[in-house]
Amino acid sequence: MTHWPDLLITEAVWVCADCETTGLEVGEGHRVCEVSAVKGTLAGPTDEFASLTNPERPLDPSAARVSGLTEAQLAGAPTFGELAEEAHAFLSGAVIVAHNAPFDVGFLESEFARVGLRLPRAPVVDTTVIAQSVLGLPMRNLAGVSQALGLVSQPTHRALDDARATREVLLHGLRRLTAQGARTVGDIIDALLPRVPRSVPLMDDPRPAIVDALKRGADLRMTYLGGSAKGERVVRPIRLEQRGGLLLAAFCRERGAPRSFRLDRIASAEIAHA
Repeated sequence: MTHWPDLLITEAVWVCADCETTGLEVGEGHRVCEVSAVKGTLAGPTDEFASLTNPERPLDPSAARVSGLTEAQLAGAPTFGELAEEAHAFLSGAVIVAHNAPFDVGFLESEFARVGLRLPRAPVVDTTVIAQSVLGLPMRNLAGVSQALGLVSQPTHRALDDARATREVLLHGLRRLTAQGARTVGDIIDALLPRVPRSVPLMDDPRPAIVDALKRGADLRMTYLGGSAKGERVVRPIRLEQRGGLLLAAFCRERGAPRSFRLDRIASAEIAHA
């Protein structure tokens, strides 16, 4: 098993994934209708995976307008379940990268769960965070980031084009971070954490366990004291963010959808061993 935190950036394989979906919310039953990924090292891409998928439900009109996909195009495509093993194998053994990772990771985890699989155990890098905290760009959307950076690959709201653009954003960020002294995948995760003083009072501070899970790509078992998510939860951490307080964006195994959890309501947290 890869020990991700100490893996050199130059030796790591990075897989940039993107999904087009029938709508915005996994929790409302929306599905993936196109999935693509570009895999490679810093030296260059080595392989690409791309396929339309039959979502087995209608496209929301707003989603159809954004992607340009039609019901007729999707009707003859394989279901995600028919592609799941191939997609899982393609994603395995690589750091997982996405632009606005909670969205894409949430949909991928949901689709894999339908056939009894989980997204491969690996760290997740969000190029939205790279664009803002590393490259200093004010915009979040991939089109704006791509234009600001003058990328060769321009996003089109189609999965393969967007995955290619995501890889270019990643490379810009990795070059900047290595110039600043980052050497390992663990260094990258550390660099993307929100800059919050450790003196911020929490209960039994869950941050060390959360950061460990982020670096290992592992699930986290936690006791949560707030709202409808109250109780013990097993989640796949995706990123920590500062948004009106410290939040953990994660895929909740019980709910089968991405959720945000306030750190000041996490009573305990530890790596969930399979």
